[in-house]
Amino acid sequence: MKNKTIAILIITACSLLTAFGMIFWKIGADKLAFNWSLLTNYPLWLGFIFYAIGTLLLILSLKYGNLSLVHPFLSLGLIWAGILAFFYLGETFTTLKTTGTALIILGTFLVYKGDKT
Repeated sequence: MKNKTIAILIITACSLLTAFGMIFWKIGADKLAFNWSLLTNYPLWLGFIFYAIGTLLLILSLKYGNLSLVHPFLSLGLIWAGILAFFYLGETFTTLKTTGTALIILGTFLVYKGDKT
């Protein structure tokens, strides 16, 4: 059963969860050591958990929407990651990053409007 709204909601949640996963990976990578401490690198493991849940949501979203609609919405993860990196990692937004973010939003909107389901 195809339902575009449900597919979009699920894939948006997926993109947000994977963006959080990326933030945790970055935090874990900053203290990465290839020894036994890898087992207690909790941010790294938390990132894997967020990505796993995001992957399950991606698969679920494909049940409700076309791949050509759902997959481009993963690019929203780039936006979420930028926003989260700004707040949690102290990264900055430049004019070019802001422009790129606006283009991602525009592109995703155009894919949504162009879908005929």
